[in-house]
Amino acid sequence: MISALKMGGLSMGMIAVLGLSGCATPDLKPFAGASKTISLSVSKGGDLAIKPLAKIPMWVNDNLVEPGDTNHPYTTLKASWAERRKVMDAVLVYSAALEAISDAAAQRNQNATQLVGSVQQLASAVPGYGAAFNSAGTLVVEGLDITVEVKAWHDMRHAVEAADPAVQLVAQGIKKDFTEISHLYEAPLNDQLAKLGAAMRPIVRFEHALRDQRDAQRKLVEADPGDSSKGSELTRLDGLYATAAADLGQIRSERAKVEDAIAQGMEFFESAIQAVDAWAAANDELVKAFKEHRTPNLTLLIARAEELNGIVNQLKTN
Repeated sequence: MISALKMGGLSMGMIAVLGLSGCATPDLKPFAGASKTISLSVSKGGDLAIKPLAKIPMWVNDNLVEPGDTNHPYTTLKASWAERRKVMDAVLVYSAALEAISDAAAQRNQNATQLVGSVQQLASAVPGYGAAFNSAGTLVVEGLDITVEVKAWHDMRHAVEAADPAVQLVAQGIKKDFTEISHLYEAPLNDQLAKLGAAMRPIVRFEHALRDQRDAQRKLVEADPGDSSKGSELTRLDGLYATAAADLGQIRSERAKVEDAIAQGMEFFESAIQAVDAWAAANDELVKAFKEHRTPNLTLLIARAEELNGIVNQLKTN
């Protein structure tokens, strides 16, 4: 799905310096490439992370809900994640608009307009956000009780600079939203662990009691091997203990699967949040690089993209 952002695949050596309007300006393709990897990784990784929930019977309001039931928590989570995929699609569109800045000079005015349009699409995709043009043609972005304006500059340096406050605001919203959906992911699994723990406690006590009885009976048989009644009782206790141990092993196996799902899912969401944070920081770094006519430092962005891509690849193998 993802052309893997391999180690060094977007190395700093690829970051060239292009000429624009008679001065040096950053090459935005590495930023766009890393952003694409993050966008695709988050979209695919979220699908893979929540997939295990679809196979686990879960308790909902003290009722055991089987996989495939419309009341199963996976149904809601899957629908919610479909909306988050749209957010990452908008990240991809915005990054592509930035990459277009490197196109021919004759197209740069058009690219600047597309950049503002992509910011509108990006902000509109985040739950709780809004973005619309006012009568003066300025894009107004609202979210987290904050309002920022994005003017449509035809000069690329000013266009990127004007878009950055909105990008930072949107990134805060994405991170907040991913945190909330990670809780939505984790909550039913934690409930499942609690139910399994409650079910396991009496079985543990029963298994321990049977083991003590079996061990005591074994000593009696060893002391008097000729007593067939003692041997029969040991056989009965062995059978009961084996059944209890098998039941306990099954519950422990189910708990381990749920714990693994929690660990892997939360690792993905945390990595996705860190990647979005690095993406926003890199966008701010582009603004500075434009002002200073230098190569932007995209080391952290590239590292986060590689890390997230690695987690997604691991999810694929599970």
